[in-house]
Amino acid sequence: MNVFPRLMKHILFLIFILTCSSLAFGQSDCVLDEDGICIAKGKTKKLNGKTSYGAKTVSYLRVDEWQFFSNDGQKVCDAFYTIRSNISYRNGEWTYYNLDNNIFFKRVYSFGSIVSTFFLDTGTFIYGSDTLIAKSDSLGNLYVNETNGTLQSHYKTSLSTLLNGDPQKEAKKQLQAEKTAKYENFNDSLFLLKYPACRASLNVKSIPVTVDNNLISNGNFELKSDQMKNGHYSQIEYSNENYAKFWGSSNETPDIYKDKDNCYAGFRVMGVNYECLRNELKKPLIADKRYTIQFKLKLRRENAYAFNGISVVTSEKIMFFKSKDEGQAQGVVIQSHPSMVLGCRETWMTISGSFVAKGNEKFIYIGNFTDNKDLKLFQVFSTDADYLGEIYYLIDDVVLIEEAEGVTYPCNTRGCALDTFVIEKPKVVVEETIYSHPKIGQSIVLRNIRFATSSWEILPESYETLDSIVEFMQKYPSMVVEISGHTDNRGKASSNIELSQNRAASIVNFLIESGIEAERMQAKGYGQEIAIDSNDTETGRFNNRRVEFKILEL
Repeated sequence: MNVFPRLMKHILFLIFILTCSSLAFGQSDCVLDEDGICIAKGKTKKLNGKTSYGAKTVSYLRVDEWQFFSNDGQKVCDAFYTIRSNISYRNGEWTYYNLDNNIFFKRVYSFGSIVSTFFLDTGTFIYGSDTLIAKSDSLGNLYVNETNGTLQSHYKTSLSTLLNGDPQKEAKKQLQAEKTAKYENFNDSLFLLKYPACRASLNVKSIPVTVDNNLISNGNFELKSDQMKNGHYSQIEYSNENYAKFWGSSNETPDIYKDKDNCYAGFRVMGVNYECLRNELKKPLIADKRYTIQFKLKLRRENAYAFNGISVVTSEKIMFFKSKDEGQAQGVVIQSHPSMVLGCRETWMTISGSFVAKGNEKFIYIGNFTDNKDLKLFQVFSTDADYLGEIYYLIDDVVLIEEAEGVTYPCNTRGCALDTFVIEKPKVVVEETIYSHPKIGQSIVLRNIRFATSSWEILPESYETLDSIVEFMQKYPSMVVEISGHTDNRGKASSNIELSQNRAASIVNFLIESGIEAERMQAKGYGQEIAIDSNDTETGRFNNRRVEFKILEL
């Protein structure tokens, strides 16, 4: 028997397998810093994928053995990564070296989670923003100070003693408690001092929502509230009246909340999911009659940014708006005052204005239908800039009445003079936040995330924000989220898709390495496809370049 053809067949098959492997797994190339110094070396796996829009994406995952080096070329760590479900995890035993180039400590990981730590020497470990210093006393106690990003922890062990679990756990709990406390002590006084025009929303004499001639059906969102428990939230869909009778959506899914036996709604006026509330009036409006509409607003507590563009539209037939431009085309009847920044987060602001009806209007819509030339964003709370995201408002007590002759009705919308004199100090109301009561569908923009130019390398100034996300997800262990990357419209669309996908994947890998389970996160890159602002200005392009965090499951 001639075995040569069979042998050649096996050789060719082996060459094919090796070729495919070389395409999937890169060689052990160096990762260079901005000065061209090799700071990490290891193997990567190329991962091809697609976004939900069908655009192709490429990302590279760390796999197998890796080594990390300081800027002067000294090895600081021997590492190992394992890929599972297209996610790269820290896994197995990692060896860390001190500044004397001795083995300092070993740490065992199980798919991103710290299992144990074992110290063999004293000294200092430094890599990027990670620092660990261990000192011993005469009794053999080892005192450790560990810094990871902005997270600092202090713990005690001894040499050659196995320390089980995550030694930073208590420090993480303390950091979360401090951040939660910050959100429990908001005060609108500083905002009102900076933006005094908003005081005009606090000086309005409110019209009771229960007034007999209120044409808004279920203006206080209480009808069907008996089917909700306190702390419950649901979505208001196109025609779903399960919890908010007579209310619907003309775009996306606004929310309905019940808190302390009070119901109110919430909706995004800017962001990935632009939302619009719709109400079916008790009876059609009469032509040439003047009507006053009034409602209460409050900026969601987690938002660092506010805007000046709440609007009202009416229609004879039911309408569904895919964008604010379609609402503008229908005709805006009430527009908030351009000078009034809607930024109160603990005090309900009242919007009140009047219009003349065309006749037979049966539906009213509340949302953002503001012309771009008038729409402005304001960073009203600088300390919370890492939680910008979509601008989201709560709304309650919606009133629409026909004006009576000889009666003056309050007005603080476009065309009216603003009364900014503070009559009395607003009452402080403490509410739950995204930290204590997160909701499915909520999303935030992680504004302090920074990458190297045209790269997905995470810069150190991003660690504080990422550490807070780690703490947030550890507090809610069943939470599942989407991490999405977005760009402005400069450059090729395909390149922007790839860049945004890799940046989202980098964030997910960081969170995995910080102990968050991979199955709780999805990385998606949308490139320039979902803009939240105009790409015609530098400010707009800055707003569009972002990483978003969205809650999918709880």
